Amino acid sequence: MRVDERQTGMLTVAEVARWLSVSDQTVRKLASDDQIPHVRLTGRALRFDREQLQEWIDQRTRGADRGPRVPEPRGELVDED
Repeated sequence: MRVDERQTGMLTVAEVARWLSVSDQTVRKLASDDQIPHVRLTGRALRFDREQLQEWIDQRTRGADRGPRVPEPRGELVDED
């Protein structure tokens, strides 16, 4: 068993893409252009810190509404048999 990344505050490319309503490819392009805060684990494996990502969005949001909020982690364990 391993701890789900959501417990650590790290998001996957797919989670970030869903949250921002863009494609996985767009998230990867933003990361490769250093336009979005990210951590490259190995090769194509990317993770995004929940708090840094929220700050990044807040800095780019105009007006009174501060934009979408990062979804809260569910804290589940994933079984990798």
